[in-house]
Amino acid sequence: TDTCWFVVTDDGAYGYATSFFEGGRISLYRVGANGALALADATADRGAAGTGASDMALSLASDYLYQLNSFEGTINAYRVGPSGALTLVQTVHAHAPSKLAAPMGLAAR
Repeated sequence: TDTCWFVVTDDGAYGYATSFFEGGRISLYRVGANGALALADATADRGAAGTGASDMALSLASDYLYQLNSFEGTINAYRVGPSGALTLVQTVHAHAPSKLAAPMGLAAR
């Protein structure tokens, strides 16, 4: 795969990985007590992610996940459910779409 970014919830229970080129997806993993990862949902974003799904950041309480689509120029905001499931709540157009000058990097609080 082409994983670009990986984040873990503040309680250490779940992790999310972005796939930059192949479909621009977010995958959900369960994190075991020993740190082992188990794939829980290969397409946790349910098709909302776009081309160039790159960086992600969780809010301080890990109740929201923000994900940058570098090539599309959008940022998706998801609500994180108790089971780690994602619900898209907003898409913001942050810049003009570009594959040549696509921004990287995202921070959240």
